[in-house]
Amino acid sequence: MDRIPLVNRLKIRTVYGAKVVMGSFSQNNRGSILLPAFSQSFGKNPYAEVSVGIENLFKFIRIDAVWRATYRNSIGLGGIPAPNFGVRVMFATAL
Repeated sequence: MDRIPLVNRLKIRTVYGAKVVMGSFSQNNRGSILLPAFSQSFGKNPYAEVSVGIENLFKFIRIDAVWRATYRNSIGLGGIPAPNFGVRVMFATAL
């Protein structure tokens, strides 16, 4: 994006990301952890998502487009299918 004149002047950056979560609960811990009714265990496959976005908007905003890579047919809250795409907006202060 640094080849576009106005974007180059604003110092907006393109960011890419991936997140993977894998794990399980032992039988001793299942009763002591409060989880929502619609949550499910991972099973043998990890949960994975990929994202692409832009950051440094107004020096503190980042916007990502997020796609679910696994568990694409999951049932969400209210029995409706969980979305496979979403937009994530983050605010951060400069350090």
